[in-house]
Amino acid sequence: MSRLNLHMRPFELFDPANRNHRELFAEFQRTMSWRHSPIRFVIEEEGEQIPVMKRQLLDYYQNLEFNS
Repeated sequence: MSRLNLHMRPFELFDPANRNHRELFAEFQRTMSWRHSPIRFVIEEEGEQIPVMKRQLLDYYQNLEFNS
C-alpha cells in the first residue's frame, strides 16, 4: 500500500437521509470546500456531483414536508 493511500479519505455514497452527510454538505455550502470533511462522497447518478447532491437534498426535504 502506498503512503498516499494511507492519507486518503474513505469514499461513501451520499445519502441525504444521513444527518452527518447533510451536516458535511452544509459545511461545504458555507466554505465552498470539502477540506473539513473526513469522507469523500460519490453519487450513483450521472451528472455533476454538487447539483446532484442538491437535488437529492431537495427531494429528501420535500418528502419530509409533503409525504408525512
